[in-house]
Amino acid sequence: GFDAEDSGSISITVGDVTATGGQFGAGIGGGWGSDGQDIDISGGTVVANGGDAAAGIGGGCEGGGGDIGISGGTVVATGNTNGAGIGSGWNGNDAGKDGGTITITDGDVTATGGENGAGIGGGWSAGSGDIAISGGTVRASGDLSGAGIGSGWNGGSEGSITVTGGSVTATGGGFGAGIG
Repeated sequence: GFDAEDSGSISITVGDVTATGGQFGAGIGGGWGSDGQDIDISGGTVVANGGDAAAGIGGGCEGGGGDIGISGGTVVATGNTNGAGIGSGWNGNDAGKDGGTITITDGDVTATGGENGAGIGGGWSAGSGDIAISGGTVRASGDLSGAGIGSGWNGGSEGSITVTGGSVTATGGGFGAGIG
């Protein structure tokens, strides 16, 4: 089921969920200027597409990723132009946002960043945040200058990236790192 509480948390445990953000909103997470808050996916099939400059899962335009946990299910997340697949949206005007805290322990995850966004991590001008992958199958692709896993274009090197398990394939955009 799907549960969005007043506290700003979203939990998906079973079922098929397809979510597409409106203008400047994440598919699942924050609207314009809002962080992703607390997002937990533990099962089901989830397809999330970000609106303009927003993440598929995480922050809207000018929003950080928040606290995102994936522990099961099949997840396909695609950021729109300048947004990460999973993480932050475009960090316009140096809003001080990053990919947030992203933890993947299991599941089948495919994350694709929009132009200049990372697959997992930061959108344009946003650092990676703290990313930990310990299980599951993860495929992450950045676009243009975005990393597969890490920062978006001009995002700096804030945060940490730790991979301790699972099967991980990370492909940077034309000018982006695979991981970094």
